[in-house]
Amino acid sequence: MKDNNIVSLKTPLENPLEALLKQGARDLLSAAIEAEIGSLIEKT
Repeated sequence: MKDNNIVSLKTPLENPLEALLKQGARDLLSAAIEAEIGSLIEKT
């Protein structure tokens, strides 16, 4: 039997809206980086 009241905390589940926003930000960054690299390649 436990002699304390300590419980383990589980990592909270990610909010679906937060996941959608994070993925959108990743997609925008990826597109911006690809466009910038494409622009640099065209200049050479």
